[in-house]
Amino acid sequence: KPSPPPKLGVTDVTKESVSLAWAKPEQDGGSRIIGYLVEALEKGQEKWVKCGVTKSIHFTVSGLRENAEYFFRIRAENHAGFSDTKEMVTPVMVKDQLESPEINMKDFPHNTVYVRAGSTLKCEILLTGRPLPKVTLSKNNVLLRSTMRFNFEVTPDSIKITLRESIVGDSGRYDITASNSSGTTKSFINIMVLDRPSAPLGPVELFDVTEDSVNLKWLPPAYDGGSPITNYIIQKRETTTANWMDVSSAVARCTIKIMKLNTGVEYQFRIRAENRYGISEHIDSQTISVSLPYTIPDAPSTPEITAVTRESITVGWKEPKSDGGSHVFGYHLQMKDRNSILWQRVNKMVIRATHFKVTNIDPGLIYEFKVAAENAAGISVFSKVSDAVLAIDACEPPINLRISDITKSTISLAWQKPNYDGGSPITGYIIEKREGVSARWSKANLTNIRDTHFTVTGLTQDETYEFRVMAKNAVGSVSNPSMTAGPATCVDTYGAPEIEIPQEYLNEVKHKAGSNVELKFNITAKPAPTIEWFKDGRELELTAQLSFKHTFESTSLFLKDTTRLNSGTYEVKVKNSLGSACAIVRLLIQG
Repeated sequence: KPSPPPKLGVTDVTKESVSLAWAKPEQDGGSRIIGYLVEALEKGQEKWVKCGVTKSIHFTVSGLRENAEYFFRIRAENHAGFSDTKEMVTPVMVKDQLESPEINMKDFPHNTVYVRAGSTLKCEILLTGRPLPKVTLSKNNVLLRSTMRFNFEVTPDSIKITLRESIVGDSGRYDITASNSSGTTKSFINIMVLDRPSAPLGPVELFDVTEDSVNLKWLPPAYDGGSPITNYIIQKRETTTANWMDVSSAVARCTIKIMKLNTGVEYQFRIRAENRYGISEHIDSQTISVSLPYTIPDAPSTPEITAVTRESITVGWKEPKSDGGSHVFGYHLQMKDRNSILWQRVNKMVIRATHFKVTNIDPGLIYEFKVAAENAAGISVFSKVSDAVLAIDACEPPINLRISDITKSTISLAWQKPNYDGGSPITGYIIEKREGVSARWSKANLTNIRDTHFTVTGLTQDETYEFRVMAKNAVGSVSNPSMTAGPATCVDTYGAPEIEIPQEYLNEVKHKAGSNVELKFNITAKPAPTIEWFKDGRELELTAQLSFKHTFESTSLFLKDTTRLNSGTYEVKVKNSLGSACAIVRLLIQG
């Protein structure tokens, strides 16, 4: 007799059946195993019932009572008889096993499946779940039902999808939902129908038209056919004929410059896309006449002199108001002696910027300038003639212009002489003012100003002003304007002094030894205050290392080449007839 099967186990349970499996006996008793006898015993009963005989090593016992418990045993048989029994120790409860659904996409990289257009797609997606899940498919949030072309079938272990005679419109994401009493799961599959691409997207943009060329631009197809676009095919035709001529079939990007067109002829262009599966439908452009779509530009603004010396004059101008429809790529500058009628060209090459330094001049002569602009259509008319300018060394502008006092109708200004007087003594200053948001500067002094301070009178209360100053020397050279002072508003502001303490002065201010240090406070005080500085309670006085700077709106203390001895508490006291104010800052010199 054979030995009993060494192992016996349960592989599946439903509400009416139990599936068993076992291993072959280790000894067949010298005779081939011819079958296995399967028996069952309901818990609480005494009699074993024969369930069946099988030659395989698995068997499903059916017709069992739901929610009853059963023991099972098995015996192997050969020609000598039955083996001893292999019996289960614990009973099996007969009821449905619950398992939430699971969709397994391991056979579909990136959840994608491909099919050639016109072919039939069959795919099988693994599905598990007890009881058998209910499955729905949707596309674009619309539930799909089985048709002659598209249907899906659910089996105990898979979802089988069939798509016949596939077309481009079948491409897209298909959402899958599987549900049973144990739960719900979702997944998706992308069906990619491989086909020739759809037509390129328009409208076709036509730009940079010249007398013999035009640039085209378009967008890629909305659908690439599941394969990258390899190239675009471009054709052209003259609108007087129906014949299309090839331009290029090797265009890789969505733009092309078409050359060698005939001036004055009207053209239309056709574009197709191509991938490995074929060539798309076409898209046609608007018709277009190939000719210059632009004119010469307007004249530039009147040239202005921005710098003068004995050896050079720098001239500047503004771009034309209209470029004629084509980018202005340069300028042509001409000049002449004021006493001559002959204009001469200044530049050999076209001037790219809106300014130019003229060097071929004679000192002491008076010059005038005019300028023209150039675009692809040609050169504009010349501008108006500039103001005459004397070729002498110009003095530099005044420096450190500031506002020293304000009332409801006056503003007082102070400044310092230019660093360079142009080789001749400074004989006076010209002050200009600008009111509110106006762009126009007007003269603020009627008489020549020799001092480096001036009070501008006749101003309007509550109006805001800006100011600038120019220097004039003995040979008549006038400097460029200084830096602008303001804006300042005409109001009477009388009050006790106030000191604005910078945020960083609330903590100790640290500097490295050897550095130059400025301690600065903004102040407001009217009438004008007296200002005193102290260090550790002692009043400070000017030294080679220490200096002060007081203005209408601030006071500063300067320390040069600092050492640790300069560390300490610095205090500023500001007083006028209406009161006083003080502020401190702690300075630490390190290293």
